[in-house]
Parts: sequence; C-alpha cells; structure tokens
Amino acid sequence: MSFQISAGARRQLAELPAPAGVSRIYRLRQVTDHLGERYANPACSAGRLELLAMLSNALRWTAYRYLQTRNCMVGRDDVVIAGRAVALAGLQRSLASFVALYPPDVVWKGMTPHRFLMGPDGDPGRGAALLELLVLSVQSANPAAAAFRPLFDDDELNRMIPYRATLQALDKLLCRPDGGGLFSDVPLLQLLQAPVQASPDSLEGQLAFVREHWKGILPEHVLLAIDAGFALRTEETRMRGFGPGPQAVPDYGRLPVVEEERFSPDRDWMSDLVLLAKSVHVWFYQLSRHYGRAVNRLRDIPDAELDQLAARGFSGLWLIGIWERSPASRQIKRLRGNPEAEASAYALYDYRVADELGGQADLDDLDRRCRQRGIRLACDVVPNHTGIDSRWMREHPDWFVQTSHPPYPGYRFTGPDLSTNNGMSLYLEDGYWDHSDAAVVFKRVDHYSGEERYIYHGNDGTHLPWNDTAQLNFLLPQVREAMIRTILEVARTFRVIRFDAAMTLAKKHYQRLWFPLPGGGAGVPSRSEFSLASAQFEELFPMEFWREVVDRVAAEAPDTLLLAEAFWLMESYFVRTLGMHRVYNSAFMHMMKQEDNARYRQLLKNTLAFNPQILKRFVNFMSNPDEATAVEQFGKGDKYFGVAVLLATLPGLPMFGHGQVEGFREKYGMEYRRAYLHEEVDEGFVAHHEKVIFPLLHRRSLFSGAEHFALYDCVSDGAVLEDVLAYSNRRGEQRALVVFHNRSLQVGGWIRNACPRAGESGTGFGPTLADALALRSEPEILYRFRDHCTGLQYLRFSQELAQQGLFVSPGPYQCHVFLDFVEVSDADGHWRHLWQALEGRPVADLDREYRRIVHGELLRSLRQVLESCDAVLFDNGADQGPVLEGYAAFLGALQRDLRLEVNRSPLLERLHGQLRRVVELDAIAARQAVRDVLGPWLIVHPLTLLSESLAEPAAFIRWLEHQLLTDVVTARWPEDAAAENLQLLQLLLRWRGCGCLQEEHWLGPLLDDVAVREFLLVHRYQDCDWFNRERFERLLAGLILTAALEDTSDDEESAAGSPQQLALMLHRAELAGYRLDKFRALV
Repeated sequence: MSFQISAGARRQLAELPAPAGVSRIYRLRQVTDHLGERYANPACSAGRLELLAMLSNALRWTAYRYLQTRNCMVGRDDVVIAGRAVALAGLQRSLASFVALYPPDVVWKGMTPHRFLMGPDGDPGRGAALLELLVLSVQSANPAAAAFRPLFDDDELNRMIPYRATLQALDKLLCRPDGGGLFSDVPLLQLLQAPVQASPDSLEGQLAFVREHWKGILPEHVLLAIDAGFALRTEETRMRGFGPGPQAVPDYGRLPVVEEERFSPDRDWMSDLVLLAKSVHVWFYQLSRHYGRAVNRLRDIPDAELDQLAARGFSGLWLIGIWERSPASRQIKRLRGNPEAEASAYALYDYRVADELGGQADLDDLDRRCRQRGIRLACDVVPNHTGIDSRWMREHPDWFVQTSHPPYPGYRFTGPDLSTNNGMSLYLEDGYWDHSDAAVVFKRVDHYSGEERYIYHGNDGTHLPWNDTAQLNFLLPQVREAMIRTILEVARTFRVIRFDAAMTLAKKHYQRLWFPLPGGGAGVPSRSEFSLASAQFEELFPMEFWREVVDRVAAEAPDTLLLAEAFWLMESYFVRTLGMHRVYNSAFMHMMKQEDNARYRQLLKNTLAFNPQILKRFVNFMSNPDEATAVEQFGKGDKYFGVAVLLATLPGLPMFGHGQVEGFREKYGMEYRRAYLHEEVDEGFVAHHEKVIFPLLHRRSLFSGAEHFALYDCVSDGAVLEDVLAYSNRRGEQRALVVFHNRSLQVGGWIRNACPRAGESGTGFGPTLADALALRSEPEILYRFRDHCTGLQYLRFSQELAQQGLFVSPGPYQCHVFLDFVEVSDADGHWRHLWQALEGRPVADLDREYRRIVHGELLRSLRQVLESCDAVLFDNGADQGPVLEGYAAFLGALQRDLRLEVNRSPLLERLHGQLRRVVELDAIAARQAVRDVLGPWLIVHPLTLLSESLAEPAAFIRWLEHQLLTDVVTARWPEDAAAENLQLLQLLLRWRGCGCLQEEHWLGPLLDDVAVREFLLVHRYQDCDWFNRERFERLLAGLILTAALEDTSDDEESAAGSPQQLALMLHRAELAGYRLDKFRALV
C-alpha cells in the first residue's frame, strides 16, 4: 500500500476475502469499503487512499534524498552523519518499537524485529525503518489523512516511546550550518511537513504542492504514479448521469493541422435531405388510432401517410427501433415497472428487421413505396455496444470489454437470470434492482465451462452505464471488421445510416473511456487501472474506425449518407477528417432554447472563418429522442416558429422529431410500444407549419449549401445586436435573406456587412449584403422582394441596399424570410414614386400599389363621381349635372389608362335615366339596407358593356378588383361594414338579370349559390339550415331594386309591384322562421 500499516490493521485486513488475480486497486477498494463500514466514514475511498499512498511514497523518496545528501546512515548504536558517528538517545528503541507495531512484510511473514534491525542485513532495515518512521510522523498528524488513521494510528507507539522527540533531535543534527546543497538549510521535518502546511485538508492539494515544488527531487516513476493516483480519484469524483454538460463554441484554431481535408462528396439527393424521425411502435399505435384500422407491420403503413410526408417536404424517414431487440432488455424494463415495455431500440440482439414488424420483405415494400414519393429510409446502427444477450454475446463473448473479477468488491450478482439461452446466464449487479447503484459491469456465466466474466456495460462516461448493453472491445481487429461488415449489409437497404454515440469510437475518446493514458481518469469508472501508453494503444488500434467505415462504404455502397451523432467538439473532425457526410449540431437546439444567441453566432462565425463547408454538414434539430420534445422546449408560439424557420433555412440537414409537427408534448422512451399521453393533433399548429415551414422545406436547395451562405451583424448605433440572427443564401437566380430575433424585446438595426469567411481578406468584414445576394447597384434599378412569414412585399433601391444595407426592426421572436428578389427597372419613374410613397413600409401587394400610382387619375375620378352620386341620390330636386360630368371624366380616364374603346353617350344616358328612376322606386331604395351599395352599383355596372370579356359577372368582378376600382368603393364604407357591403355589391353584379320581376322560380337557383349562402350566413342547427334575416332583406331589396332600375320596358305596373313583391317575400321568410327548407316550400 506504499506505507506501513499497523499489525492490528493487518490482522483485520487479512480477514477480507482475497480473490485470485485481483488488482492492487481492487484491494484498495476492499480496504476502504472495510474502513467505511467499520468506522462509518464516508470519506474513505480507494482514490483518496491511493493519493495518501502516493504522498507517503513522495515523502519517503524526499527523506531518502535528504539523508543521502547528508551522508546519513543508521548504525547499531549511533547515527553516522558525514562520516561522524553521533549518539542519539532513543533512536534504537524507536526503531524497534516501530517495527514491532508496524511490521514490514518480511517481519509479518516471520522474520523477528531484532533480526530485521540487527542481523546481517540490518543496515538497510534500519534505514528503511527510519524512513517509514519519518513518514508516519507526518501522516499521523495530517488532517487530510484522518479517515485512514485506523490503518496507522501512532497512539500506542507514542505511549511506548516519544519517537517524535527522537526525530526532532535527529533533525537538528542533520541541519547544515553552511546552508548549501540540494535542500539548502531547510530542516528535514519542516520539508516533509510542507505539503500538509500548504493544504491541510486536501490530499489533492498536498500532491499538487509535491508535483510543483518537488518535481526536481522525485524520480519520474514516482511522478507518474502520482498522476495515476489523480486519475483514480478523478474517476471517483467526476459527476455522471447528467449528460455531456454545457455546449461549447468550437475554437478551430486549437485543432491539429490536417494536411488533407477529407470531406465526403454528396450525391445529388443528399444536400437537400429533410429527415423526420419516427419511433416505429409508437407511430404504429398512432396510425392505428388515426386511420381506424390496425397498423402493426411496415406494410400496413398507409400510402396516404407517405403522401402526406412527401407533401410536407420530408425526403427522409428515420425508423427508430427497426432491428431485432434484446429480450434481456425487454425483461429489465418490465421488471423495473413497465409491464408492457419493449426492449430499448438501442439494445440490439441482431441487425435484422424484427419479425413482428414484417421482416425484410415488409421493409423492402416500404422502401419501394417511399422511393416512389422521393423519400429515402434511414435507420440506426449502434456500433459502440450490443444488447447484453446479443448474438455476438452468445457466439463471441471475448469481443467485449471485460475482466475476470468484479472491479469493485461490493458488487453482488444475485438477481434474476436475464438470459434466454441455455448456454449462458446473465446477471445485472444488485444495485440496479434496488436503485442503490449503477454498476459498470454485469456477470456472464458460461454453462459449459463454468467461466465467469464481468463484462462492461456500454458507457459514454457522461451518463450512467446503459444497463441493458455490453461494450464492444474495438482494440480487437475482428470486432472492427465484423462491425464494418454489418454496416455494409445495412447499407444495402437504407440510404441513410445514423451512427448512435459515434464520438465514443473516435480513437482519442475510446482510449480515454476504456484504456486511458497513465494518469488519465476522466473515462469509465474503474478503467484507470487498464491504462495503456499511446504507443501501445496505437499498435492495437492503428486506424480511425470511422475513417475505415467511410472508405469501405464509399467503395461498396456509395449511395449511402452516413450521419454521426457526435458531441464533445468533435463535429468538424467527423466531417472534415473522418469523412462523415453529416454530423449532429446539438448546439443549435441548446443555444436557441437558452437564447444563448451571441455564442451561437460566434459558432457560426468561427465555422465560416475556418471552413464554411462544415456548416453544410451539420444536422440541426429542435429535439432528438434523448431530449424533451420541441414544443416542451420552445412552446407553440413565435419562438417555436422562429427557430423552426432557422431549422428549415440554415445550411445542412434539418431533422424533425416524432410528433413535432403535430404539437405532441410526450417524449417517447426507447422502450415504448405506444404513446401514454392521449394527445390530439393540434390542427392550428399544423396549419401554421403548412403556411410557414413546409414551403421552405420544399425550397431546401436554396438553403442547404454553404458556398454562398453569409452571416451578418445587425448593427444599431455602432453596437451589434447579438440576439438577431441574420444570414443570406442563394442558388442560381434564387436569393434569400433570413432574420430572426431570439429575444422578447423590440429592436432595430442595419444589415449590411457579412462576417468574414475562410480565405477572404483581413479587413474584418465579408461582402456587403448586395454583393452576397449578387444584386446590381445602379441608379434606376430597384429590387422588390417578399417576406415569406408575413406575405408582405418590400421595395428598395439597389444603391440603398448596396450602400446602407437593409434596416429591420423585428419584434419579440419575430422572423423574416425575404425571398423572390426581382430586379425592377424604373424607366418612367412610377417605381420611384411608389418607393417615395411607401417610405420603407411593406405592403400586401406591390403590383396593386404600383397600379395605384399608374392609374391615379382613374381612381381619383371614380372617387369623385361616387361622392357626387351620393349627394344627389334620393333627392328629387338635386342637380344631376355634377354626377354626369364626373361620370364622363371617369369614362375618359378609363379610355386613356386602360386603352378601352368607350362610347360615353349611351352610358351617360343610362346613368341619367337610372338616377331618375331611383326616385320613383323610393319605397325600396330608401331602405338603409340598399343605400350603401346603390351608388357604386349605378356607377360600375354599366362598364360590363365596354367589352365582351366583361359581360360574364365573375370576370367583371375580377376586372374591378385588378384595376383597383373595388378598393375605391370599399374605402368609402366604415371598416366594420366594408366586407359585408362588398359581398352584397358583388352578388348584385353576379345576379344581374336573375328574373326576379318576371320569373316565378328565380329564388331556387339563388339560394343554391355558395356565395349567396355565405352572405346569408346559412348555418346548420338541430339538423336544419337557417339564414340571417337582416342580410336576406338586404339581398332581396337590392336584387329587386336593381332589376327594376334595369327594366327598360316602361311597364309601370311591374315597377309599381316591386315594393309589394319585396314585402311578400319578407313576410314569407318571417313565416318560415328563417328556416331555409320551410321558406323554399312557401315560395
């Protein structure tokens, strides 16, 4: 143990079991377990005991060197210092008492203390005993070693002889009066106590002092042993079970220089892939509920479901849980409390499609149907480990990381046998069953040989061990080759392969976790004792496993996209050096959720400055199977959709989680056979995806690449608004600018200069916005573009964009996606006029606003004639001259602006006659229900005579809208009445000539018209259709009045009967109680 322990402690420890072949660390754990139980001291641990041993070893070596520099030897009756014998009272008694109470191994095994000290070999014995006595004097007074005092308590030695006084007397004799030499004039005891004085309560602090101040005294092997002790202690104290910790921003400047970048080229379909995850059992359960029939196998997945996935823009379908799973994993999950649990999707028995899912035949059928829709299938390969009862565990148990004895003495394996194979038994450590521990190994017993193996569970060092898995030993070439062959076989069906926990098999991390360098202890607990030097590890694991996988797949299955789940700042290494097509970018999810916007922008900046091609290879996501769902993390409001827009528009591969689009909150465990929350699809949430997100997925080719990607600072008063993410991309003639404000504030700033990219000049700026979007800059050129999120359209002068950039003022979590940039040449000045009128404001339709400028005279003349018309309506004595003059001006503007042939005289005579007849029909026209729309109808309905193309009512209504004449009309009405009035006016135009004055059955077709029913607010209640009284009166009065105004027969009886006809119809509607079927029966 590197220090002497008392005879009493030896007797106690001798009673502990001593399995054959156990390691020294195992024995340390036995000792500390014994101390912890006997003395109820939780501070006892093998790592701390090892540090104490390393400190004792350092003290021993330092004391030895000190005595050596003083030429000090211990004689039978005296001490010889620098050749001079000096009598020292009590020294021999102190040494004799020490050897009796703290027997060295040879004395414990039978040699007498007297022979050890005084026999033929006594000289080294006396010197060794003095060194141990010096060490004991320091450690017995060391507060940091108090937990271990039962091993070397010096109370009895102190009662027998005051050994400390003897050592102090020796210390005085050893001091050099000249102050020279290696140790200067420092007294020996002061020197040895210095680490304790520096850090009284910490063995780690004391050894840190030793490493810093005594490194010139101690030999290399002692310093290496101290490092190994620290590794063991680190192994004990490292927090596990909480994942990899906070996301870090990659600093590419610290990466090793790579002579050759080895990116894997994309096939044509790979760049624009959009991946959707589905946990197969849960998905089948949900599909069964949705379609009302059993979906139990892959061939049962409805074509309609695949059609919907393709329509939404998904081109990759990740099937989670497709392989044959571990029966032992299923048993563990069920014994732990879920009686209907499935095995984990990542604890596999074998890489064959599970029979219950339909096997390979069903998978082939699904693959065929998906390919018809442009969807490629994706699956998992979990190369780091298998299920604990996998086929390989049965056939090749030596392929796994293992020991012949448990790494911790306290491990017990008395639980149920989890094996379904007659040739072996498998046992989890008991702590798993009572939740008291999470052991790093499980026990395998061979029924034929009786051999016991303790095989490590899969582990990434940041979580608790995965208790249903077994860790493969990748130092074995046959394991690496078998896994590569498995991957190649999988690639025969799946075009996308996701490698789970891929970073654990990168060489530097595989060594750190399982075969650490001497002194490395940041990996899996207990593995520090299996350390390997770099040269040893390189000999056993000469080539990166993933590089070999990539090269073999490229040669044998080249149309396969390889996707790595990798963290720990390994992202760039996986794509740039190892050649993976895609790699997880978990920083996107975490930093967007936490609104750590400055750091995420820094990540993008660093990547652009290092190599933009890495961005193209990121897999971005808002959730993954190991994390809370997207709506749990981001909600269902503007923040969610803002981040989803980033997901859809950043370079790389967007990955959507199971249930993300539907708004589901439940996180589906890898063992779930069904959803446990009864969640209905949030149709409104889906609809907003259909409006905003899915169209962007269909345009992935514009966003997926990095060649033209540019990131911008949004600047306000010289300060960068770090919460605003702004970037652009382009492909061919397509351009896009995306702006998202990931904070609950209102801000405003300019977007002008892009951040530098690799290879650009060192000005500190990249291209301007105009340059990045390839926009020309000339005085008479403007650009129009559209915000996809709001539908609004913008107009900017090209020189303004080039010189100033674009000003944006996003609100809380507001997002813009500016698309469809179109160059406009302003030859006649109309666009400049519009640009000035808008003052930077966006509008719903630039073309309408442009026409509003171009046809300004026409629209003004219509507005004036409508005002004149209102003034003379219903006034028998009013002068009609201004109306007719205004109408003539309006018709003239029509002729000039729209190049129409207009014969004004008939139209003016028609208007004059109808104005006169309005007075005659005052009983109808005076109704408020008709007054609002009568003037516009009088003015616009004659225009149907201008062209045959306008004679058809629907075409005429569209023409009015296109020429903005409808806008002039609706602008005259109160906002709350405008929509209803416009509906009525359009119906009066649509149903001109309906025969309401002559025919008996005209109401039937009218009431069947969808637009009429919408206006009448027809609704179903208690299995009957009902209509609105007020709107019926308006429509009926309007139709009868306009029919009477257009009646040119001079039939006074017909005109006189119009009010009575109206009254009759209204009376019948009242008798029917405004129930549609009853009213039809009455008329």
